[in-house]
Amino acid sequence: MTILSFEFKDRWHNWELEHFELGDFNLLVGISGVGKSLILSAIDTVRSAGIKDAFQANGCSWNITLQVGEKLYTWEAEVSFSPQINPSPNFTPSKGTDTNQPIFIKERIVDDSRVVVDRNENSFEYHGTRLPALKLTESAITLLYNEETIRPLHTALSRLIYNKLTPFLHFPVQIDYATISTLNEQYHDISRLETAISLPSILKGIILQSNFLDRFTIIRTIFLDIFPSVIDIGYTSIRNREQVSNQPPFE
Repeated sequence: MTILSFEFKDRWHNWELEHFELGDFNLLVGISGVGKSLILSAIDTVRSAGIKDAFQANGCSWNITLQVGEKLYTWEAEVSFSPQINPSPNFTPSKGTDTNQPIFIKERIVDDSRVVVDRNENSFEYHGTRLPALKLTESAITLLYNEETIRPLHTALSRLIYNKLTPFLHFPVQIDYATISTLNEQYHDISRLETAISLPSILKGIILQSNFLDRFTIIRTIFLDIFPSVIDIGYTSIRNREQVSNQPPFE
């Protein structure tokens, strides 16, 4: 899946991201505080709203275009704003019918040039056919994920990974040889590695270098081209590194 364009507005935080386009490979670069994390968080909010519910997208609206295989999807949506609802990871919505709960007040999904879903608070049309009233707290992607047209979009959003760095992930990182050997055997097929959404990026990099050096070399070349001050990136054993003189340390 590739995100081709994105725009986002968050009424809760009074923040807006204007429409911009992306390529096959994207790297957000900037000083602290310019909004890099906000952009990633906005994409994660859209993912959560698509495969979970409207609560984490309280007061948000967006328009996102994605390339999923051979299909081109555009998903436009708006979630109502409820000041009483704090969209935080620790928030657990009630199971009642509280009218203050955020709901999808507008949703439109276009598959290539066909309108697949056209929805508002009073009606829900799928491929031009009006459906009975469905839960407004859940997205059309969640409600119709078993439908052939919607399933690829649901699968793609489910595979989006948003990793927040923790102190454990700060460099240098040391991982024992037995773990690496097990992972290399487990992910000998590149397709399995591509769909391993719960595997940390650092471990994916190690497996790429070990089992798919050509892929790793492409990523390494792009990274060094973007950051000319970086001498090298890679993964090596501490024992091997100690045996090599005049080499910059890297993990």
